[in-house]
Amino acid sequence: MKRRMWIPLTVLAAIAALSLWNGHAVSDRAARWERELALVESAVRQEDWGAARSALTESYADWGAAQRWLQMVARHDAEDDAEALYRRCLLLCQEEDRTGAMEGLTELRSRIGALAGRERLTLGNVF
Repeated sequence: MKRRMWIPLTVLAAIAALSLWNGHAVSDRAARWERELALVESAVRQEDWGAARSALTESYADWGAAQRWLQMVARHDAEDDAEALYRRCLLLCQEEDRTGAMEGLTELRSRIGALAGRERLTLGNVF
């Protein structure tokens, strides 16, 4: 009987470890994107549109580099919402629309935070 339990318990432990790692990795990436977007918000507040566009373009490129991985591990609706918001914020920064850009960046940071929250290993996410 002990031999029969060893294999399923090992598989279960591996799945749990990978889930924990994934949750941590998503949280780390989300925190980085949120820091990058905070820099964009600061530039928009100062109406330094060149810095805002540059920082947002870099953040969007960083976001894009993680897309293949996010498509495998994240819920697509959250990822699609964030993608659309990134594009909207880029457009608003191009148009130098301070109010719209600030609203879009706030929403984008919220969506990225929600993305990280959905991937954390919690009882609510398990059930």
